[in-house]
Amino acid sequence: MENPKRSNILFLMADQWHHLDFGYRGHPVVKTPNLDKLAAESIDFTHAYAQNAFCLPSRASILTGQYARTHRQYGFTGLFGEDTPCLPALLQQNGYHTFHVGKFHCNPLGDRMGFDTFVPTLPEDMWQSTDPDVNYLKYSREQGMGFPNDQVHGDYRTISPPEPLALGGKQHDMYGTSCIPLEKSIERYTSDQAVGFIERDHQKPFYLSVSFDRPHGPWTPSPEDVDMYDPATIPLPEPPGEAELAKMPAHLAHYIRTYSVGLQKIGEEGMRKVLSLYYALITRVDAEIGRIMEALECTGQADNTIVVFCTDHGDMAGHLGLFDKYSNRLYHDDIIRTPMLLKVPGNEQPSVAVHQNVELIDVFPTLCELVGISTDHLALDGKSLLSSSHPVDTPGSGVAFSESYGMKTVIKDGWKLIYYVNHDEGELYDLGNDAREYHNLYDDPAYRGKRIELLRELVGFFTPKPSAKRQAYIRSLFDDAEMVARGIMGKLFKWDKGIVEGDGFWISIQDGYRLTVIPFDNVCRLEQRNADKPADGVVWNYTPVNDDVRLEAMLARLVDYLAGKIRPISLMTGGPEGQENMMFCRGFGLC
Repeated sequence: MENPKRSNILFLMADQWHHLDFGYRGHPVVKTPNLDKLAAESIDFTHAYAQNAFCLPSRASILTGQYARTHRQYGFTGLFGEDTPCLPALLQQNGYHTFHVGKFHCNPLGDRMGFDTFVPTLPEDMWQSTDPDVNYLKYSREQGMGFPNDQVHGDYRTISPPEPLALGGKQHDMYGTSCIPLEKSIERYTSDQAVGFIERDHQKPFYLSVSFDRPHGPWTPSPEDVDMYDPATIPLPEPPGEAELAKMPAHLAHYIRTYSVGLQKIGEEGMRKVLSLYYALITRVDAEIGRIMEALECTGQADNTIVVFCTDHGDMAGHLGLFDKYSNRLYHDDIIRTPMLLKVPGNEQPSVAVHQNVELIDVFPTLCELVGISTDHLALDGKSLLSSSHPVDTPGSGVAFSESYGMKTVIKDGWKLIYYVNHDEGELYDLGNDAREYHNLYDDPAYRGKRIELLRELVGFFTPKPSAKRQAYIRSLFDDAEMVARGIMGKLFKWDKGIVEGDGFWISIQDGYRLTVIPFDNVCRLEQRNADKPADGVVWNYTPVNDDVRLEAMLARLVDYLAGKIRPISLMTGGPEGQENMMFCRGFGLC
């Protein structure tokens, strides 16, 4: 019996969209009627996390199904290895017609991209156009608009908006009214290309990737959209006070006080105007998504098309009194928590909210499972969400990770640790009681136990799980009374200082203390060396101790070491600062 035709896949992505700025998420002002409709027919993963706070590394994680610590792309350059998994390439190999339109921004995938047709809008992607006459550059010039234009992001724009916005006494040409009419806008071009593809006669199942460049800057809506929102009607989140700023890391408090498009510089009126432009772009992208969904309905393909919607990361969008994404220095939920909707054809109960923590790397294996493509042979870190597509009552249950090279973030069961590698500062938040992340508990001794718990999660994050055979052997080294009595562990790890690894476990020895961590068995043991020096030829003896101050310090030292073992393909910063970040993991995660 012949297998039925596989479902089509429509992957919708936008850039830099705050996870609460949707009608279906209860925003009091923002209008997103088309995504609200999609949400009503989808599984809504309310606690989805991006694996990096910046565009390219986050997109790399989505497309490869891997954490940044696995694919090692923390910046914009370099080239992935030819064995790196890639979702569209795998679908292409399994008979899918693959089509991409819009921002891709993941050129390090190189020959692993896997698209039959590639229609870019971003300047850096133009060289990979499958047809040099079909891209937003060619279209813009044919329309007499020039390129790059005032709707294309980056510092290489050739045309400034005719009406730049005055903020804090300065003219900001990244904010204002575009000179491009709606029918020629980058959003309309993107949806036109997607609709045109959907309306073709398809002999194979398709994978249609539609990636909108905005609401990422430039925040320059077309003239028809620029007055869509009255700034006076836009509510502003309450900013942190001085007592709260005093407990935040110094760089973050400084940024809140001084950023050129922050509340303390541009005032409430300026922030409301900025948000009015941001919201106008959100509603415009929503409208174009509506055109694409309508094309599926009109062509009779909606009932055989899986639809995914997510963003690569968020935007501060007024929270903390900030706007934009603050490079890669801030890992608050405003930046790394993203919307994620999954519509599955034939789902008997389509409208479901799942509140447990999930990750964008999970999209790859989920889609493959839905269309019956095995990923067993691939080195994926993500896991299929099909087993998670049921209601979960406890918001934020489970574990998720997000990272830059110098900042490692773990979110677990309503708590978040943002760990600054090789640095004294850090952030700890009780998300269940402090969703805004205004009350940093990192230096509070009362929460040392929680920091220890989350540091252990980070050690496990960096430790590959060994095979069942190796696990059994490791257990024998630690659990067999006779072997322990004969000092086998002392002979294997006889040094009295440093950090050693055992392909599945870690031992750290410092100042007469030994820390043993076996993540796969949830073992974390601190011991103190006996005071009396043993006779020659006899191994040191250690006795278990309860010393949480020492335990936290040694776990932090181990995380610093494990983070420094990663050799990145590239970092976000260049020059001496980038080199220092690579060698010493310093600089507040700028890489």
